Amino acid sequence: MPALTPKNLVTPTSEALKAVEARRGNLDDFVAKELGYDSRDELYKNLDGGQVDAVALAIDNVKRGGALITGDQTGIGKGRTVA
Repeated sequence: MPALTPKNLVTPTSEALKAVEARRGNLDDFVAKELGYDSRDELYKNLDGGQVDAVALAIDNVKRGGALITGDQTGIGKGRTVA
């Protein structure tokens, strides 16, 4: 399901994703590896782009001793992201 980022969160979200990419490399490759997928195609069968971004942020935060709160609207895929 397509999701829109609120206008006031576009810049901080973009900056957070760029920071993770600077630390971890390509986000899709990072998430696929961390979740044990053999390929990006396998990742894409299970998560959409927004979910991949959320999982990348979550894994990166946990690896750095932090956490993540996901507050997406109904039907965006919080269950898949958290699982």
